[in-house]
Amino acid sequence: MSQFKPANSRARQLTQSILARALQLIPVASEPLRQVGDLSGYARWKRERFQRTRLFSHRERLWEAIRPTLGTGLTVMEFGVAWGYATNWWLQRLPDRNLTWHGFDTFTGLPTTWDREGLIVAPLGAFSAHGDTPRIDDSRVEWHVGDVKQTLAARDWSGLGGRPLFVMFDFDLYEPTAVAMQALLPYFKAGDVLYFDEAFDAWNERRAIDELLLGRFHVTCLGSTATALALRLERAVPKA
Repeated sequence: MSQFKPANSRARQLTQSILARALQLIPVASEPLRQVGDLSGYARWKRERFQRTRLFSHRERLWEAIRPTLGTGLTVMEFGVAWGYATNWWLQRLPDRNLTWHGFDTFTGLPTTWDREGLIVAPLGAFSAHGDTPRIDDSRVEWHVGDVKQTLAARDWSGLGGRPLFVMFDFDLYEPTAVAMQALLPYFKAGDVLYFDEAFDAWNERRAIDELLLGRFHVTCLGSTATALALRLERAVPKA
């Protein structure tokens, strides 16, 4: 066999050519195929980081699975509230009166476009609640309205270290996710649970996970969906 055997076989090139022609004729098909590629990359990333993970068909089933792992006297930090679906879902299932819930959002939608490597997923202002906080009648809830960098800085959060934490990241975008995670890193501890609604997105939430979290903490994957991820912090990674 020749040492100059091509890496890209003729059969593979033929398949690629057929696919390229199909996409040229039917451009609308390109986005679903790109999404398949994103999800495939996410599945590979999970295998590399966590070996085997329990996969759930949708996020509510994942939420039900992680609910028993949450302690009492819980503090919940929800980053990205929108219309309050997740907030309402959880509050109905967490009867602990000592729970405190902090919801962070501008309530006016995405502050920038949500894009992945130049592909716009959602435009500026998407997911807007027109500035209105959710109509949830629960005294355990406190809304923090505005830019997360400012609303986090407006409060002393040092008490978080003494309570179990459940943190929900659903800002979709890298920058506000990184801001929130950086602010909470000093208070993270073993047993805290973190949920990422768009962990499949390597340019945004997953980038923050890789850059800010996994090098600092050993984690256990509690489960995932095709796009979301739940992690439990185990212990800090010793500093070199």
